[in-house]
Amino acid sequence: MTASPERPLPIIILSGGTGRTADHVLTAALAQFDDPRVDIIRKTHVRRTRDAQRIVKQAAENGAIVCHTLVVPKMRETVNEQLLRLNVPAVDPLGPVISLLADHLGAVPHGRAGLLYELCKEQF
Repeated sequence: MTASPERPLPIIILSGGTGRTADHVLTAALAQFDDPRVDIIRKTHVRRTRDAQRIVKQAAENGAIVCHTLVVPKMRETVNEQLLRLNVPAVDPLGPVISLLADHLGAVPHGRAGLLYELCKEQF
């Protein structure tokens, strides 16, 4: 689906936390376009896999694209599989970075949503 004068492109931010990370990435990307016709829909604090799957199904039905920052491994894997199965265009800005760091640090990530913002709150 492409945006049209009648209907902007729906973009779903799907996050287990606040969605701020995806929102920042999306805002930075959209700044590269003159007056992009988009409708940003935030689905935040999604903690159950079945809720995330329902959101992906709605994205498929509405011709939306998805930007997700799910960090719980099983949820991210399940959502990515469903996105592929339903042919929903999507981007996972955190997944590849987390995998790369895990490989090179030789450590297992926590896989808990909202840790960045908990850290920021503690600092202030």
